[in-house]
Amino acid sequence: FLVAYNANLNTKAVRRATSVAFDVRENGRVRTEDGMPQGKPVLDADFLQHLVNELLFKTYAKKILPDIIVNRVNLILPSSFVDFDRIGASVDLYKTKNFRVALSGTCSISGDHECVGTVTVSGRF
Repeated sequence: FLVAYNANLNTKAVRRATSVAFDVRENGRVRTEDGMPQGKPVLDADFLQHLVNELLFKTYAKKILPDIIVNRVNLILPSSFVDFDRIGASVDLYKTKNFRVALSGTCSISGDHECVGTVTVSGRF
């Protein structure tokens, strides 16, 4: 399913509105204290997940593995998404622009160390 919403930015600055829209849509910019690109970066709790998965794993794996494999594998590291308690991997079994089937496996890093496998189906239906 698709979730959509409108936000009133209460500004006449087209460049600022475009910048915010990009951040929301892509989540691809570094968040800064003052919200400006030249500002001091804010390292949030999910920085480790992004650093290891996107910058290190994907960058170095592309040197030794085909892109089709690297683009379908994601590492799951302690982050707010998994309550800082799980580690594992996710593989996209089928992926198109509007549809995705993924297989994930994670294990707890504290407590009983239980492991869980899930199949996720997502997309626009």
